[in-house]
Amino acid sequence: MANELRDTVSIKHVSNKLNISASTVTRILDTLNYELPTLKKAIAIDEFKVNANTGKYQYILVDSLKCKVLDIFPDSTQSHLTSYFRTIPKKERNHMTPTLRKYYKRSKTLIHKRYDSLKQEDKKACDIMLLYNDELRKAHYLKEWFYKICQETKYSFQREQFLKWLANAETCGMKDFEDVAATYRRFSKGILSAFKYGITNDPTEGFNNKIKVMKRTSYGIRNFERFRTRILHCTN
Repeated sequence: MANELRDTVSIKHVSNKLNISASTVTRILDTLNYELPTLKKAIAIDEFKVNANTGKYQYILVDSLKCKVLDIFPDSTQSHLTSYFRTIPKKERNHMTPTLRKYYKRSKTLIHKRYDSLKQEDKKACDIMLLYNDELRKAHYLKEWFYKICQETKYSFQREQFLKWLANAETCGMKDFEDVAATYRRFSKGILSAFKYGITNDPTEGFNNKIKVMKRTSYGIRNFERFRTRILHCTN
């Protein structure tokens, strides 16, 4: 039964499969226990919406390096997060690193792909499209520039080029890029940290998608502790 509960299926599905009552499955789930984790070298935190008995939003804590769920918080209040981390010894907290769409028919695919990865024939098609549209050519240039920045390994060069990219995008005259640049400017500290340390929030977003599947198959969650156990059981 415990192994069946590791899949993102409803408790009712497990009870029907094993020919037992849903309350029995719930009772067994409640016997599972996941203790508080030790703080890892790099962690990621994100919120998800459950509407459990503890509140509308909850938090997921993820080990960014090992892509593992560490814990689920019952609510998204700052006071709860503060009290949680106060339970971690100060010496252990200090070990953490900083936070870190003929040519035009297929134009979207060609424009979105990295130029260097295109076949020679596709590069010619892409060049023709860019030749006849100044704005598209400018947008394509900014896109390729940003990809190159992301693929660099030297942080000082990434930081210098990222700030130059922001300045160009903010004054390019294309609203979409200007909006993106404004967002990147607001979150520049976090973006630069990702460049510097190579750590992103991708694992956390992936786990949150899995949580949403479990929530949908359960048709809502009321008991937070039971849902926390289910999440940790499915992801460990």
